[in-house]
Amino acid sequence: MQIPAYELFHDDKRLTGSFYGGISMHRDLPALVGLWRAGRLPVERLIDGTAELAAINEVVEAQQASHVVRAILTPAS
Repeated sequence: MQIPAYELFHDDKRLTGSFYGGISMHRDLPALVGLWRAGRLPVERLIDGTAELAAINEVVEAQQASHVVRAILTPAS
């Protein structure tokens, strides 16, 4: 990834690393589950589909081709 130094210094931009978007599992996960249970966080609409774990390579290829954003991988049935 290339980042123009001019934008960093002139526009006072910053790079900040995060892990899982900086979520606190202990603090945020119960709140998110509560929103989902109340019907206020439609998680199902964020999932493009499901696939068995054995198809992980195909799922990754679909993500790289921008055909899939999020997929749920399940164990073999």
